[in-house]
Amino acid sequence: NGVSQYELYRLLENKSDYQLYTTYSAPGVYDFDNGKEHYGMWFRVKAVENGGDNRESWSNDVRVYFEPLIFIPNAFTPDRNGLNDKFLPNSGGMKTYTLRIFNRWGEKLFETDNNEIGWDGQYLGKPAPMGIYVYVIDYTDYRNKKYQAKGTLHSIR
Repeated sequence: NGVSQYELYRLLENKSDYQLYTTYSAPGVYDFDNGKEHYGMWFRVKAVENGGDNRESWSNDVRVYFEPLIFIPNAFTPDRNGLNDKFLPNSGGMKTYTLRIFNRWGEKLFETDNNEIGWDGQYLGKPAPMGIYVYVIDYTDYRNKKYQAKGTLHSIR
Protein backbone atom coordinates (compact mmCIF):
# COMPACT_ATOMS: atom_id res chain seq x y z
CA ASN A 1 0.00 0.00 0.00
CA GLY A 2 2.97 2.31 0.17
CA VAL A 3 4.32 4.33 3.07
CA SER A 4 2.40 7.19 4.69
CA GLN A 5 5.33 8.51 6.70
CA TYR A 6 8.85 7.85 7.89
CA GLU A 7 9.83 8.52 11.50
CA LEU A 8 13.47 9.03 12.45
CA TYR A 9 14.30 7.98 16.01
CA ARG A 10 17.47 8.88 17.88
CA LEU A 11 19.10 7.47 21.01
CA LEU A 12 21.87 9.43 22.72
CA GLU A 13 24.75 7.41 24.10
CA ASN A 14 24.32 6.56 27.79
CA LYS A 15 20.54 7.07 27.54
CA SER A 16 17.98 4.31 27.84
CA ASP A 17 15.40 4.89 25.11
CA TYR A 18 14.97 6.09 21.55
CA GLN A 19 13.11 9.36 21.07
CA LEU A 20 11.26 10.54 17.96
CA TYR A 21 13.63 13.01 16.27
CA THR A 22 11.66 14.04 13.17
CA THR A 23 9.02 12.81 10.69
CA TYR A 24 9.05 12.76 6.87
CA SER A 25 6.37 12.15 4.28
CA ALA A 26 8.81 10.86 1.64
CA PRO A 27 12.34 9.49 1.41
CA GLY A 28 15.01 12.08 0.69
CA VAL A 29 18.38 13.50 1.59
CA TYR A 30 18.38 15.66 4.71
CA ASP A 31 21.03 17.55 6.65
CA PHE A 32 21.09 17.52 10.45
CA ASP A 33 22.85 19.73 12.97
CA ASN A 34 23.89 16.73 15.05
CA GLY A 35 26.92 16.23 17.22
CA LYS A 36 26.54 19.50 19.05
CA GLU A 37 24.61 18.13 21.98
CA HIS A 38 26.18 14.71 22.28
CA TYR A 39 29.07 12.67 20.95
CA GLY A 40 27.59 9.23 20.24
CA MET A 41 24.13 8.62 18.78
CA TRP A 42 22.10 5.72 17.48
CA PHE A 43 19.50 6.18 14.73
CA ARG A 44 16.70 4.06 13.30
CA VAL A 45 13.80 4.66 10.93
CA LYS A 46 10.21 3.48 11.24
CA ALA A 47 8.13 3.30 8.05
CA VAL A 48 4.35 3.43 8.59
CA GLU A 49 2.20 1.80 5.87
CA ASN A 50 -0.67 3.60 4.11
CA GLY A 51 -4.18 2.36 4.73
CA GLY A 52 -4.69 2.66 8.47
CA ASP A 53 -3.72 -0.93 9.33
CA ASN A 54 -1.05 0.40 11.72
CA ARG A 55 1.54 -1.76 9.99
CA GLU A 56 5.09 -0.57 10.44
CA SER A 57 8.60 -1.63 9.56
CA TRP A 58 11.83 -0.77 11.41
CA SER A 59 15.27 -0.28 9.90
CA ASN A 60 18.51 -1.57 11.35
CA ASP A 61 20.17 0.62 13.99
CA VAL A 62 23.05 2.87 12.92
CA ARG A 63 25.59 4.24 15.40
CA VAL A 64 27.39 7.53 14.70
CA TYR A 65 30.25 9.09 16.64
CA PHE A 66 30.78 12.79 16.07
CA GLU A 67 34.10 14.53 16.50
CA PRO A 68 33.97 17.67 18.62
CA LEU A 69 33.04 20.73 16.58
CA ILE A 70 34.48 24.18 17.08
CA PHE A 71 34.45 27.38 15.03
CA ILE A 72 36.55 30.18 16.48
CA PRO A 73 36.05 33.73 15.22
CA ASN A 74 39.14 35.93 15.00
CA ALA A 75 37.49 39.24 15.92
CA PHE A 76 34.60 40.72 17.88
CA THR A 77 33.21 44.18 18.58
CA PRO A 78 32.34 44.60 22.28
CA ASP A 79 30.63 47.95 21.73
CA ARG A 80 27.26 46.83 23.17
CA ASN A 81 25.32 47.44 19.97
CA GLY A 82 23.89 43.92 20.03
CA LEU A 83 26.00 42.68 17.09
CA ASN A 84 29.06 40.48 17.67
CA ASP A 85 29.48 41.87 21.20
CA LYS A 86 31.06 38.71 22.65
CA PHE A 87 33.92 36.47 21.70
CA LEU A 88 32.02 33.19 21.65
CA PRO A 89 33.39 30.15 19.80
CA ASN A 90 30.62 27.97 18.37
CA SER A 91 31.20 24.48 19.67
CA GLY A 92 29.55 21.15 20.36
CA GLY A 93 30.10 17.46 20.94
CA MET A 94 32.35 18.22 23.89
CA LYS A 95 32.37 16.61 27.30
CA THR A 96 34.52 19.33 28.91
CA TYR A 97 35.37 22.84 27.76
CA THR A 98 37.48 25.65 29.18
CA LEU A 99 38.04 29.01 27.47
CA ARG A 100 40.71 31.40 28.74
CA ILE A 101 41.56 34.88 27.43
CA PHE A 102 44.96 36.52 28.04
CA ASN A 103 46.39 39.94 27.29
CA ARG A 104 49.79 40.48 25.61
CA TRP A 105 51.59 40.19 28.98
CA GLY A 106 50.06 36.79 29.75
CA GLU A 107 47.61 38.10 32.34
CA LYS A 108 44.40 36.05 32.40
CA LEU A 109 41.42 38.33 31.78
CA PHE A 110 38.61 35.79 31.46
CA GLU A 111 37.85 32.10 32.02
CA THR A 112 34.74 29.95 31.65
CA ASP A 113 33.93 26.26 31.47
CA ASN A 114 30.54 26.91 29.82
CA ASN A 115 30.64 26.84 26.00
CA GLU A 116 27.56 29.08 25.87
CA ILE A 117 29.24 31.97 27.73
CA GLY A 118 31.61 34.22 25.82
CA TRP A 119 33.95 37.05 26.74
CA ASP A 120 32.27 40.46 26.62
CA GLY A 121 35.55 42.38 26.41
CA GLN A 122 35.42 43.44 30.05
CA TYR A 123 38.20 43.11 32.62
CA LEU A 124 37.70 44.02 36.28
CA GLY A 125 34.38 45.65 35.36
CA LYS A 126 35.83 47.94 32.69
CA PRO A 127 36.20 47.62 28.92
CA ALA A 128 39.55 46.08 28.02
CA PRO A 129 41.51 48.16 25.49
CA MET A 130 40.97 47.56 21.79
CA GLY A 131 43.68 45.26 20.48
CA ILE A 132 44.89 41.71 20.10
CA TYR A 133 44.31 39.03 22.76
CA VAL A 134 45.22 35.37 23.07
CA TYR A 135 42.66 32.60 23.60
CA VAL A 136 43.29 29.04 24.77
CA ILE A 137 40.50 26.48 24.61
CA ASP A 138 40.97 23.08 26.24
CA TYR A 139 38.28 20.48 25.62
CA THR A 140 37.64 16.74 25.62
CA ASP A 141 35.34 14.53 23.60
CA TYR A 142 33.03 11.92 25.13
CA ARG A 143 35.81 9.34 24.97
CA ASN A 144 38.03 11.67 27.07
CA LYS A 145 40.40 12.49 24.21
CA LYS A 146 42.02 15.87 24.93
CA TYR A 147 42.17 18.75 22.44
CA GLN A 148 43.52 22.28 22.59
CA ALA A 149 42.91 25.26 20.32
CA LYS A 150 44.81 28.50 20.71
CA GLY A 151 45.29 31.64 18.73
CA THR A 152 44.71 35.37 18.64
CA LEU A 153 41.54 37.44 18.49
CA HIS A 154 40.98 41.09 17.75
CA SER A 155 38.86 43.35 19.89
CA ILE A 156 37.53 46.13 17.65
CA ARG A 157 35.61 49.06 19.09
